[in-house]
Amino acid sequence: MKHNTIKLSMILASAIALASCGGGVKSTESKDADSAAKAGAGAQSYQVDVTKSSVKWKGSSSLGYAHFGTMSIKSGSLMMEGAALKAGKFTIDMASIKCEDLTDAEKNKKLITHLSDTDFFAVSKFPEAVFEITGISAVPADSVGNNSIIEGNLTLKNVTRNIAFPAKVVSSGNQVTAEGKVVINRLDWGVNYKREQAGLAEKAMMAIKDGVVKKEIEIGFNITALK
Repeated sequence: MKHNTIKLSMILASAIALASCGGGVKSTESKDADSAAKAGAGAQSYQVDVTKSSVKWKGSSSLGYAHFGTMSIKSGSLMMEGAALKAGKFTIDMASIKCEDLTDAEKNKKLITHLSDTDFFAVSKFPEAVFEITGISAVPADSVGNNSIIEGNLTLKNVTRNIAFPAKVVSSGNQVTAEGKVVINRLDWGVNYKREQAGLAEKAMMAIKDGVVKKEIEIGFNITALK
């Protein structure tokens, strides 16, 4: 058993089409889904302020280029017991994927269209991504302020896998903020070029593309929730 709920689609997660964080960063090993965390009877609910919260993505290729952007959080809540985060969830609107590095409008639109298509996120069929907390452990703060290890089920394209990553959780008055970053392997969630209906030549080209587009993708979240 673990503790906590957060919905992410995060997508995240989102530049999975160009997925990865450069610099040789390794992806977090995903595991089978776990039970959702539950807060105690005295826990208080904090509603995610969607205007102050966001999810970021970053992806790159073996050719040396990278793209990054954001996705909007649709809704969510965090459960607090005093200053301790115990449970929560948030939902990401996959149709809100934006690219921030491409200034050319046509290229920007082409990338977003590609990320939203069936090859990758299939947004029309899977409009949301979810991250549900299954466990939280307090740890000594590291050099960037991370003071917790969050474990949770990430659901993307109807595939649910459990991941763990460091995060900075801060409670102050009627507000709680949570920031974290994780690198996932997009293939664990079936985010890859679909080759089932392709011919031999198309399959070969898609295999090449899947090799060029790195399988790792960085997903970061910045959550603000209010009592």
